[in-house]
Amino acid sequence: MSTLIIPRHSWVILFLAACADQEVVLDQATEAIETDRIFLDNDPIILAGAHRVVLPDSITSFDMSQPVRISFAGPPACKLAVADMLDRAIHVFDDTGTYEATVYGGGRDTSRLASIGDMVMSAEGRIVVSSFLNEIRVFHPRGIYSTFSVEKPDPDIMSFSSLAVLGDTVFDHWMLSAGKRKDYSQLPDTTPQILMYSLAGRPGRTLGRIQTYPGRLLNVMMNQGTLAASRDTVWLGRRVDATLFGHPVGGGTARELRLPLIHKMRTIRESPLPNAGDLTEAIVEYHLHDLAVDGSGNFFVIQALSWPREEGALFRPNLGLAVYSADGTLLGLFDTAAGEIRAVAAGDAFIYVLVQDLEAQRSEVQRYPNPITASWGCP
Repeated sequence: MSTLIIPRHSWVILFLAACADQEVVLDQATEAIETDRIFLDNDPIILAGAHRVVLPDSITSFDMSQPVRISFAGPPACKLAVADMLDRAIHVFDDTGTYEATVYGGGRDTSRLASIGDMVMSAEGRIVVSSFLNEIRVFHPRGIYSTFSVEKPDPDIMSFSSLAVLGDTVFDHWMLSAGKRKDYSQLPDTTPQILMYSLAGRPGRTLGRIQTYPGRLLNVMMNQGTLAASRDTVWLGRRVDATLFGHPVGGGTARELRLPLIHKMRTIRESPLPNAGDLTEAIVEYHLHDLAVDGSGNFFVIQALSWPREEGALFRPNLGLAVYSADGTLLGLFDTAAGEIRAVAAGDAFIYVLVQDLEAQRSEVQRYPNPITASWGCP
């Protein structure tokens, strides 16, 4: 197999001339990410005072054994929402982790939550859920339910949405998976990253633009991110290099915040799969896995903490929690003794983490005292 090293100014031209059996290696992209970061040697602090968030014994219809997303809503709601894939339901707790209610569509109709791509709870108590079928469902506090379809910029992409919500506006980062089409090298650089909708499903303006890369899949993989919202800004955390992009909703200058990396990455590359025809895989390490913003503007970021170990074609680094101030200063690096942190939600007195035990193949939500002072106004 021959290797194609691509100078930055010639990426697109050279890739279009590449043959199907060649491997695209983005050495300069990898070097740019590594040399523009600070590498940290800090050992994470083990979080203490764990409290497992569970359903009461009186709830027998659900067991919350496979939570996949968590979201904490600031005031006036001040509630924690937990989306469980096996239950096909959203469980709601107060800010101390005490159970309040379960949302599953109406009656015992779980068909409205047949799949859960992402879930977020607004400050007004609305629960917004995306499905893998490009639909968004909205559950209102008084039991009103609505759904609408999302018009993706590329209809061939079956995407896993990342959601955020501010007031009556839903934000959807749509480009999270490769989907049906095999070649994404021709996506125009005017393609937006974030779509805006009203809670009634009316589309609004778009935010951000993808960055173009050579490769059949790299345009998708290198633009993946996760959304969070606080105050008047929606944030996109780009997974590949832990860069945050802040988009003020009411207008103003967009902001870019480059977080330090906790470990170095390996070469970004795209290779044809052996004995798989024209199928291609993109090898991209993700430094940022989840993002939450508290009421003070602090960022709670799930990041890779260790050198990854190679398992076939997959890299699985250890993950931990890094907390940054609004200006990007590292405030603390944390971990749990219970398993791998997969998601985080931040309140005033507590933080909530979704922890996955890889050996036992189970997940649970844990509450810890917030190591950083917040100011959302929740009790």
